[in-house]
Amino acid sequence: MRVTSRGFIVFAVKGERYGLPLQVVAEVREPSRPVPVPRAPEFLCGAMNSHGRLVAILDLASLLGCRKTTPPGTFLVLDHSTANLALWVDGVEGFATEEGEGGADPPDNDFITRVVQSDRGAFKMLALDNVLKKMEEVFKQ
Repeated sequence: MRVTSRGFIVFAVKGERYGLPLQVVAEVREPSRPVPVPRAPEFLCGAMNSHGRLVAILDLASLLGCRKTTPPGTFLVLDHSTANLALWVDGVEGFATEEGEGGADPPDNDFITRVVQSDRGAFKMLALDNVLKKMEEVFKQ
């Protein structure tokens, strides 16, 4: 059995633990008041300036079908090669390293790829591709 070791950022959304690979997150920021986007879907809170880039702010709790995130929370600004997007989450727990191979099968949820076992406990891996696809679908309507 081959043991792998990959780094993740672990964060909380409405009492659940989620994670993303470290390489897709460029920055963790204290939230600032977003600039409203007219006629945006409920899960899009607005936009902000991040080092000269216009970045959309996505309320991850709202997208996942939970109540909206309440301030203050934390912004996870994604790497610009991934998307001009920040995820608004309840808070960041820290960094984790995967233990073992693969992880458990994913729950029945399009936004979760699998459950990862890490040195900081289990967390749900966010299916970022599906999050981005959902945003594209909404804006095409």
